[in-house]
Amino acid sequence: MPSSLEDFEKRLSKKYSRKIVILRQDMTDKFVALAVHVAAKGINRGYSMEKIVDRMVEACTRAKGHSHWHCITGRRFGFNVHHDKDYLLEFTVDNHSFLLFRTKEMCEKDEES
Repeated sequence: MPSSLEDFEKRLSKKYSRKIVILRQDMTDKFVALAVHVAAKGINRGYSMEKIVDRMVEACTRAKGHSHWHCITGRRFGFNVHHDKDYLLEFTVDNHSFLLFRTKEMCEKDEES
């Protein structure tokens, strides 16, 4: 694991007083920080996982201006998903695992381009 990722995890862990581990990252650090912020704050406030997922998808949609975001959470899980390039993140906050990804929007506007 590159030291820069370890440093990033340590900064996030210290900021939220939680153990943050980035397992797979195919998005910018800024966007990772947003997702971790939503998850850690939700856990700190005792929100249900459903509410945390809802807030994470809402935050991603607002930040990027695109829909088709998906978030899976649980204690342990495996996955095989198709996602847009630069839009996949798998991380843990303490013992809660999160998979956040975006799929390509298929709409008439995209087909016309």
